[in-house]
Amino acid sequence: MNEMYKWFFQLDIYGATTNEKGVWVLNPGSLYIVNVFTNINESRRIRNFSSDIENQNSIYIIEDIVISIGIDEPNDNIYFDDLRYIVNPLNHHNKRYTFNLRVSNTVNKFYFYLNLRYNLPKSHFSQILTSVMIEVDGLEDNSSKMDLILKSSNINPEEKLPHKTAILYVNNPSEKKIYLQGWAGNNYFSQDIKDYTEKSIADLIIDEKDPKKIRNIFKYLSRNKFSELIIWLREFYNICQSEFSLIIYDKTGFEIPWELIRLDRKLYLGIIANITRWTLIRGVNGYDKLLSFQNFEFSGDIVAYIDDKEIEYSQEERSNLDIYKTDIYFGIPEFVDRISNTLDNIGLIYLACHGIFVHNHKYETSIGSFKNPSNNIVAVDLEEVEEHDTKYRIVFINACHSGRLILDADGPYGLPETALALLAHGYIGTMGPIGCLHAAQIAKKIFHASNSSNSIYIAEILRQIRGHALDTLNKSDTKENWLNFLYTSMYVYYGNPFVFLNISRKSLGNIV
Repeated sequence: MNEMYKWFFQLDIYGATTNEKGVWVLNPGSLYIVNVFTNINESRRIRNFSSDIENQNSIYIIEDIVISIGIDEPNDNIYFDDLRYIVNPLNHHNKRYTFNLRVSNTVNKFYFYLNLRYNLPKSHFSQILTSVMIEVDGLEDNSSKMDLILKSSNINPEEKLPHKTAILYVNNPSEKKIYLQGWAGNNYFSQDIKDYTEKSIADLIIDEKDPKKIRNIFKYLSRNKFSELIIWLREFYNICQSEFSLIIYDKTGFEIPWELIRLDRKLYLGIIANITRWTLIRGVNGYDKLLSFQNFEFSGDIVAYIDDKEIEYSQEERSNLDIYKTDIYFGIPEFVDRISNTLDNIGLIYLACHGIFVHNHKYETSIGSFKNPSNNIVAVDLEEVEEHDTKYRIVFINACHSGRLILDADGPYGLPETALALLAHGYIGTMGPIGCLHAAQIAKKIFHASNSSNSIYIAEILRQIRGHALDTLNKSDTKENWLNFLYTSMYVYYGNPFVFLNISRKSLGNIV
């Protein structure tokens, strides 16, 4: 027969107040200590483990139990210690177990239930000992503002913004003014930026030959233009850590290098967040395409175009693709004809070539050959490609300026918009001129990560590549390493933030 003990417990939150209904009230930006006081007595012999139904502040135990705290649903505004304590009935008389609980700084008023749970040491199944309602005395309810941000950003209104995901909506109500609005968890953010006249990252790369000078420009921008945004992002990052996802809907034509916004010394937004960009996508049926948050894994072969006549290091591009099941084309007409047909077995459409961007002349912005017009394609040429209903593919155009958009009275226009309207569920491109060797090396890393045994979101792949470039830079602060970090930060992803890409290998050997 096992000895059974009646275990009494009391839960208290140090520093919290109570309202007129006796409900604990917490304040934004505060740290609280959750205390669980215990006492064990009234032993008797019994075989079974059972709870005391009549008294919800006690249970009978015959062996060690593990206690922890938690909340009913994930909430980005509540952070608590993921601690577990073992309660032993023989030596835990009059004990106290403590947990830290922190409330986000800028949070709307809401309620949640704090649960004290227990389970047996060898069991993952837990039961609630007690559940108490908590009120967070936050700001006014901004849910209507969230709905407006989601609608303005062309996000599916039927889908809830995922846990640990923030959205940044960027508009310019006048020529030199930027208005930022953000939403994360229950937190609303806004900031006005006046007199914004900074160059795009592409123009900086062209005009400034020293990458360190470009770095210093971004340091200045971060510190003087985006200080309020940085505070908001840092707070959300402190809660999410490596799971932080950020969707950016930028309606301005400033081409702000969001990935290079510096949040702290050697801490950049493109390093800490899985960044997804989104824009206005007009479907062939007249309806705008809405951003979805459903998980997708796109698997299959690669269909590729390589300009082997004009780009340097085209052999490196071919070597990268030799590992995978790839149909390679060296002429634009043949390539366009191929992607106009069925793409059922294709996971990735890839192009490695030159890119040309002409300000305010959207029909002159193109990719392909500088010398041969027949091997050149502008975004409008993709209109002859029939829309593919299944969209089980990613488009990656590894060319200078392939991720840039031109804004006019009709809205955004460029390769990302056209590809997402007609061909793809996700799009990878660049925000300016990229060195050919760097482009081939970055593509190799993206392919490698897209074939790993661990499924990785495309946005996370780009974040990891930027992180590796920053690690190299931190070890050796050279001009070449700074240029490499800038180039990796200029690769951007448009589309569903929760998309995996799994491209088919030719063999089962290890990738070198």
